[in-house]
Amino acid sequence: MEKINERLLFLSEVKNYLSKRKAEGELSYEQEETLDYASKFSSLSAKRANELKEELEKYVKEEATIYTIINMMPTKEALLKNCFPKGKLPEDKTIKSIAKLIKKYGG
Repeated sequence: MEKINERLLFLSEVKNYLSKRKAEGELSYEQEETLDYASKFSSLSAKRANELKEELEKYVKEEATIYTIINMMPTKEALLKNCFPKGKLPEDKTIKSIAKLIKKYGG
């Protein structure tokens, strides 16, 4: 299979995309498993995820980290810290601000 392009996605976007593909025809085993996972673990709509992304950009510079946070929606600060790459952990004050945002969006 040839890779056409690559971009980060929220679980809700994966769920929407694969649901549309399923309506059009059969999914492969891997796609079915991915759809099942995305359906179980996506906690925000794509619209809400994008809103949260905009707010997180004030605190987090790395786009991949933002997507990790939104896809995981960690409810505890210790879990939130695991979303950051080694050596790039922000200050506790920033972690607390991010945790408040996650709670605001239903985490």
